[in-house]
Amino acid sequence: MCDSITILVLLEHQSQTTYDRCNYPARSKEDLDEVSSDFRDQYVTSPLTGAGFKITPVGAEIANIRGTRSTQVTRKVYGRIAGYVVDFNPPACTVGHNRLLVNGVYAAIRIGVELLRNWLANNGCKTEGVEAVKIDNTTILSTTPTFLFPHRHIEAARLGQAQFRGRSEVFCNKATKKEKTRPPAFSIPPLPPKTGDYIYTSYIRMREYCIDCYIKLYESKNSFEKPSGFGAVEFEIKDLSRRMLRIGVKLHAKWLRDNGLEKPEAWMDNSPPYEKTYLLVRSILRLDEALRTKQMRSSTVAGLSLPEFDLTLLRYHLGRNRAREHPLLMELASEKASKRFSTSRARILEKTQIDIDLSYDQHLKELFPDLCKQLEFPGEYVPPSHMAEFVFSRVSVPIAVQTLRELTAGALEDNRRQEVEGCSHA
Repeated sequence: MCDSITILVLLEHQSQTTYDRCNYPARSKEDLDEVSSDFRDQYVTSPLTGAGFKITPVGAEIANIRGTRSTQVTRKVYGRIAGYVVDFNPPACTVGHNRLLVNGVYAAIRIGVELLRNWLANNGCKTEGVEAVKIDNTTILSTTPTFLFPHRHIEAARLGQAQFRGRSEVFCNKATKKEKTRPPAFSIPPLPPKTGDYIYTSYIRMREYCIDCYIKLYESKNSFEKPSGFGAVEFEIKDLSRRMLRIGVKLHAKWLRDNGLEKPEAWMDNSPPYEKTYLLVRSILRLDEALRTKQMRSSTVAGLSLPEFDLTLLRYHLGRNRAREHPLLMELASEKASKRFSTSRARILEKTQIDIDLSYDQHLKELFPDLCKQLEFPGEYVPPSHMAEFVFSRVSVPIAVQTLRELTAGALEDNRRQEVEGCSHA
């Protein structure tokens, strides 16, 4: 699954007569505020678990809009309904928690479409209208595949998180920090409390995606955790969760479009999209570069087949100096110095696996080479067979889809019965 997902489900093209007959709701029956005719967010709960999620009607696309592709900008927020945005946490809405989960974006979309159809039926939409809501007309606006790394004990998981945090800050926060500007890699809370365990989430925020790394503890803040109802299984889920390092990658709409992954079918029983997503983690942490983490001897430097200028920069770097600020570079114009540094840096990296844009101490102490093996692409998480129906998985999703369809059919039947009774009383 994915830990969270936002989808745009467009309605099939219909004549105005058909549209009027379908009776698409713009709000829940409980929303009695008539002050504004604009569409607004509807906060509803999953009939399966009681977890909250959000549905927002959207209107026709506005022509000749440039710049951001935000749904709020490119679509009307009033008038004829063209579709709905569904923003939800699939595990919470399906089994009641996300402490353990199986990556399955397509499965998540199936749940989202059925939740929308159920909400429509419960708010007066006719059968014809509900049937016009289909997975084929869905676009992914954002999704967060979440990768699980089990450890033997919680201390090992916490060590892995600390090493992720350290390495991410080394590679992402090299630029000069500006006052009041949050660096790309950061943690919340940034510092441990005066007492108690330090529970935090590490983030890497980029323009087109965001990575987070954390350990899901029982009763985490702002999480929805419905017990499974079976004591032994519930205990096992809690125990596995607290020993599981989790890395989530939230993919924004532009990245999804640019990589051809904005449609549901791209994720259907297909491993490459998850591998491509996880490669963002490997790439930004430079886990596939085999960077040097052991000290280099001066005799080794002397034997390298590098230009003398490169050797000069390398020796300066090994002497715990900032290579970019070598006097020979400081004498040059800024653009020329930058170009010459970059050329030398690339040659040195190729020969020695040393990046002179990092400090030498970072190379030796803050790269945590064990992460290269620990954070290999984990593939699809397979829960123990006796737990599969209690976590978001290939077992629980079909059951949830069927239950939602039955609930929707019941709501539509109630609508028809009420309509017949209304006609008979007229």
